[in-house]
Amino acid sequence: VSSLLMILFSFTVTARPKYLQVTYLQCGTLSFFFNLAYFSSQYLLVLLKFSFYLNRYPPQNALIVKAHQNPVACIGFVLASAFCMALIVVALLGIENYHGRTACQLDPLFAWPEYEIIKFTFGFGVPSVFHLFCFILVICKGAQPESHSPRKNVLSHSLALVMAIAMFVCRLFYNVMLLSRTALKIQRFIGTPETELKMNIAEIVLFVESSISLLLILCLHKPYRSGFFHFVTKVCRRRRADSRSHEMPETQA
Repeated sequence: VSSLLMILFSFTVTARPKYLQVTYLQCGTLSFFFNLAYFSSQYLLVLLKFSFYLNRYPPQNALIVKAHQNPVACIGFVLASAFCMALIVVALLGIENYHGRTACQLDPLFAWPEYEIIKFTFGFGVPSVFHLFCFILVICKGAQPESHSPRKNVLSHSLALVMAIAMFVCRLFYNVMLLSRTALKIQRFIGTPETELKMNIAEIVLFVESSISLLLILCLHKPYRSGFFHFVTKVCRRRRADSRSHEMPETQA
């Protein structure tokens, strides 16, 4: 769902090189939902990797076992964390005149430097550390001779690993551009059209990553692929049946 939301936000770049002319309040609201999708996609992937790891190597701690057996609570905690982080970064936009109009971006240019720093730290740095930690755990466990797991679990973990690598590569460029914008703000320099062009390209790369994630799931996850093609086939059959029902009265007339 978060990947689909990110794809929907990609339509905001269709107006470039111009920007959306909205009020500061509307721009802050748009930025909040964008950051909510941004943080939730990162945190849910971390949760997915840990879930695959715990399925492959069952934990010994009773608290971890209890949390792992309650996925709804885990997802709720992750989404609540993403919601709080989105609220925090939006609070750092520094909006004073809520009804004034501005040229809006998903990462507003008028935001305080702390906006980009917090977003980089908790939206890219911390999740990357967790991904690396999980990857090291898998390597250490896999080196043990007695470790073995069903092929289904291996494929699921491989899918999560490929998605994490794709997300890291695409979001690395985006976050580097965020930090470069922060450096310009600290120097009290707005930037040049070249820096804005790079930021626009970074946003496009970020949106492409969401499409890549969905394609990876479709290609590598068999249950999702089977369900998707079953849904498409069902829709096509329904449309054919509707078209035939419309054609029959015409032929009778």
